[in-house]
Amino acid sequence: MLKCFFVDVKSISSEIPRSEFDQSKIEQLADLILATDGLIRPLILRQSGLEKYTVVDGNLEYYAAVRAKEKNLRKAETVNAFVISADSQQFAIDQIALLSGIKTPSVPSSTNVHISIEQLTSIIAQQLQPLQQELGRVVTELAAHKQILASFNSQVSKSAERSSEPQIAEIEIVSPTPKKPSTKSKSTTKKQVEVAANQQPQIEPLANKADEQTVSATSKKTNTKNTKSISKVELDPSINPVKAANALNLINTLSASDLLLRMQKSSLTASTIKFVPSIIEQRNTQPDKHFDSWESIMLSVSGFKTVAATNIINKLK
Repeated sequence: MLKCFFVDVKSISSEIPRSEFDQSKIEQLADLILATDGLIRPLILRQSGLEKYTVVDGNLEYYAAVRAKEKNLRKAETVNAFVISADSQQFAIDQIALLSGIKTPSVPSSTNVHISIEQLTSIIAQQLQPLQQELGRVVTELAAHKQILASFNSQVSKSAERSSEPQIAEIEIVSPTPKKPSTKSKSTTKKQVEVAANQQPQIEPLANKADEQTVSATSKKTNTKNTKSISKVELDPSINPVKAANALNLINTLSASDLLLRMQKSSLTASTIKFVPSIIEQRNTQPDKHFDSWESIMLSVSGFKTVAATNIINKLK
């Protein structure tokens, strides 16, 4: 009597190599084995040793069972098979030869196998949906970055054009007003000449004193203005000097596009990133094309205040 067993797949071997079979059919049949929890037509095996078996019939099914185990070890660790004894082997082969010539009926299209494949397709579609959403997000971010970079390049180009134009200073030439000849009579008395000569030295000290007062007042105004300007560009004393030095080094060494990307990756706000074109433009006008301090940046770049400098120092990496 033939008995059907569930045999460990790793204890089975085949005398026909796997390369002799269509790999796509092996994959398809492996999926069907997992869907039906076994083979519809069990393997025919003969015992070749202690817990060792060799395939008599069903080599394709055997390799499909091996592939199913690779996909799901827990579900396909064993496979259903008939194990025949040595004296019954020839009878089993004759039966297989007889049955192989009989055409088997086709399976209706509404089987559980087809339903399982449809379910598998639905699962794959659900798993692909998050990937499609992530891809859409990445495409949107790339478009935004492309727009920002295009705007930045446009500003840099305009700045370069302005810096390359020759600056011509307008000088107003004031012609000296010719002195009108005196209409007085040449017959000026000697006394009048002496009076004019005596009065002349008294006028010069007054004029010099007035000039000195004007220069002193102007100097005081300039010094006051400079003091106020310097006080506006002082950094926050609590700022880490190491961070300040590192951020200044990045500004002096990175290209315009690299500095823009660094600021975006460092989560700096758009109100701070907008200063990049002006910073690069002013950096190229500095000695050796680099800033020697944060104060020089704030003095050179219009509108660049202590708040923006502090944000860059604390966040730029």
